Amino acid sequence: HDAAEIFLISLDADGISINGRSLLAFDASLDWDVRRTQGAGILSGGLFNTLVQGQGTVALTSEGEPMILDCSQQPTFVDTQAAVCWSANLVPNVVNSMNAKSLLRGGTGEAFQYAFHGPGFVVVQPSEGPVVPPHTH
Repeated sequence: HDAAEIFLISLDADGISINGRSLLAFDASLDWDVRRTQGAGILSGGLFNTLVQGQGTVALTSEGEPMILDCSQQPTFVDTQAAVCWSANLVPNVVNSMNAKSLLRGGTGEAFQYAFHGPGFVVVQPSEGPVVPPHTH
């Protein structure tokens, strides 16, 4: 019951930026490159993503059923660990969302989020993965 969900995205002469741990496989017809995620750093959850583009299918994994969010109508904020992939034309801005006011309003407690806005989508996963139980040696 701890298996990840697998889902497919078809690309038609466009591209997606993929969180490395979410990439499972892709058609040989697609071009790929490892790129620095603009605006991201170690503290926000990562520095590099895999850019996949062209015509073909990409297989991705998600901890739970993935959700697709449209970023074209309004700014979309996503926990950096929950972002699976996004449209290649979107450039995420990393925002620090941790402050006392956000915690009092019932915020998630996550220190950093990606902010996306523009034509495109971001795919998020509902979980950051299984919790490792405490252990002793």
